[in-house]
Amino acid sequence: MNLTNRLQHIDFLKGVLLILICLSHFSNLPSFIRVLTNPTASYWVPTFFIISGLLSINSKKTLKESFIRKTRTLLLPYFIFSLLFIIIDPNIYSHKDILYKNIERIFLEGIGSEKASPLWFLFVLYFASLLHAVIIKTTSLIQLACACILSIIAYFLSYYQITLFFQLNIIISATVYMTAGSFLGHLLKSHPSPHKLTLLPILIIGISGLLIPLGDFHLNRISIYPLFYLCPIAFTYLLLILLKSIDIDKYNNTFFKYISYIAKNGIIILSVHCYLIIIYNYVTKPIPIWINFILEFCFVFGSLYLFIVPFFNHYAYKIIGKNKIAWIKNYNI
Repeated sequence: MNLTNRLQHIDFLKGVLLILICLSHFSNLPSFIRVLTNPTASYWVPTFFIISGLLSINSKKTLKESFIRKTRTLLLPYFIFSLLFIIIDPNIYSHKDILYKNIERIFLEGIGSEKASPLWFLFVLYFASLLHAVIIKTTSLIQLACACILSIIAYFLSYYQITLFFQLNIIISATVYMTAGSFLGHLLKSHPSPHKLTLLPILIIGISGLLIPLGDFHLNRISIYPLFYLCPIAFTYLLLILLKSIDIDKYNNTFFKYISYIAKNGIIILSVHCYLIIIYNYVTKPIPIWINFILEFCFVFGSLYLFIVPFFNHYAYKIIGKNKIAWIKNYNI
């Protein structure tokens, strides 16, 4: 599997995951949507980390270069967006305790401001990426040993309900997934067409996580070890095998391009969508659930596409670690 030629497929997968994450924060979802989101929710974020690890195998950057790039593209946006949502929160100007709580969340807990709670993902991805960058410089055997040891440490912390500062519990598990992702990347390169006999057990493991509660990655609650790690890894592997057989270029239509657009602007969308949901809930009244879902979806993603993403890509591109994009070019999907 040529990963360079398959980036459009990975963008498509990341875009779908981002949409599902955004939908999970909506005020109320129709039952049809919940049937899709509820069973798969425990896979979304682990899959992101697995993909990040997979993409890292082509990187030729030194540790110093990786540190500089990740700081510019992950840590800086984390702090900028967190502080931005404190500044525009009117509650902090009348309640100092809210201000202090937000500062604590940003600088001590690493979970972002209250109005942009998904920012915890950027914080975790930043430190997990740095740890992973060190691990992948070693031999395959040492990488495997590191992943196993880190997974055991994470399970120990979960079992005894030990919470560490700076989300270290979560960073440990994220690093395990990223290391697994780099293994999958090498596996897909060396064995692009896996034997059919190996797919059946992988399929069983991958699907089983949809049927049983594995735990909560965000809270480092590991209910079933080692399936907590194996199920998302197996499921992601199956998705990548499926994507290998699809040539998205021949389906050159707007739908796939919009999904990829979401993936390419993931940091902006992840950071801002919750605040848009808060605004929508504030200005609307109770209405039938389907109508509410359609209106909320149009408001959130319409605002992102028409105004917010173009604004940051054109005027504030430096704080998200990107190159400047002309406003009108943001609409050229």
